[in-house]
Amino acid sequence: MLSGKGIPKEFWAKAVNWSVYVQNRSPNVVVKDLTPEEAWGGLKSAVHFFK
Repeated sequence: MLSGKGIPKEFWAKAVNWSVYVQNRSPNVVVKDLTPEEAWGGLKSAVHFFK
């Protein structure tokens, strides 16, 4: 997707890091509707700024 949009390669690491950050703070069926971060650390993630 990044390649198709012509995004310079220096931004790819930021895009991947942000993707992993969001994924780790999204509810997951495997850990019964907890985020991976909540399951691992026991703390609720702050996601109010994801809009």
